[in-house]
Amino acid sequence: MFIQLSNSIKSQPPISPTLPDPMSSLSTPPPSVSVFRCHELLDVITSFQPGLPQDFHAFLAVRPSPVYFDTPVSQHDMFLVKLSFASVHAAIEPWYLIYGVTRLSKLVACAPQLVDLFFADAVFFGEVAIVTLLLRLVQSTPTPLPLKRDALTVAAMNGQVDMFQHLQQWQYRNVSTNVMTWATHGGHLAMLQYLHEQHATGASAQTMDMAARNGHLHVVQWLGAFRSEGASVRAMDLAASQGQLRVLEWLHAHRREGCTTLAMDLAARNGHLNVLIWLHEHTQEGCSTGAMNLAAGFGHLKVLKWLHTNRSEGCTKKAIRAAAKHGHLKVVRWLHHVMHLKCTRAVLEFAITGRHWDVVAFAARNLSR
Repeated sequence: MFIQLSNSIKSQPPISPTLPDPMSSLSTPPPSVSVFRCHELLDVITSFQPGLPQDFHAFLAVRPSPVYFDTPVSQHDMFLVKLSFASVHAAIEPWYLIYGVTRLSKLVACAPQLVDLFFADAVFFGEVAIVTLLLRLVQSTPTPLPLKRDALTVAAMNGQVDMFQHLQQWQYRNVSTNVMTWATHGGHLAMLQYLHEQHATGASAQTMDMAARNGHLHVVQWLGAFRSEGASVRAMDLAASQGQLRVLEWLHAHRREGCTTLAMDLAARNGHLNVLIWLHEHTQEGCSTGAMNLAAGFGHLKVLKWLHTNRSEGCTKKAIRAAAKHGHLKVVRWLHHVMHLKCTRAVLEFAITGRHWDVVAFAARNLSR
């Protein structure tokens, strides 16, 4: 009996005391905690707090480069202007990937100082839906319409025709006096055609000059056919400086402005030997000593040799100094042996300042006494 009882006891599962589940209290949180789980309620509560939401703080440090749209376009480095817009976009785009457009209403309400930044980004990159949402949100606040003065020009400079038209529907009217030149700089022919149809001013001889500089032959041809502003001698000078041979050929055949000695000088500076040869064969303006001086400073030895063989202007002592300053040993050696330019103390000092020790050694060995 004792054995049977023992066996029956052994067969029973062990009895453990009943303990409270430590997670049970978390499964049904108190009302005070539930509030913080409701995004809508939390948004209302935090709207009464001073300061900015955390995700807006990073944009306070974003400082795009200022662009003065009514100043001549030639005074702006367009690479830096577009780089500025690209850097702003690189900061904003990840924010959109996280939040979409759902936080734009909070942006307008809590950080109106950031509205222009977001608006300019959307205009430049043609985000019509974002622009529309921002404008509707701003309409319900005392904040004036963003970029009232410059929005149309921002759209034009990046060729955003649809955006330009959309902004006009929102009563945007102001455009830069250089708006067509801004559009021309990027080669945006469709934008130019639309502005032309709208009887826009904002064009000048500089418009074709800029198109020529950047190699936009189709724009140069259109401007020549449909606009009366013409060009200046800078058109060929600038085209030559950038190696735009096809543009040079067209301007030479269809325009009468011609060029100056700067055309060859600047082509030499940038190493465009094919352009130098063409200018030498087709124009009468020639070059100055600046051609060889500039070519030397940028290390274009082939250009120097061609100029020495085919032109008579020669160079000055600036050539060997510039070559030494920028460490072009082969050029320094050639100028010394072929052009008989002396390795003076100034040449040696320029090489030392630039820490070009191979040039220093050559200049020291050949130092003029």
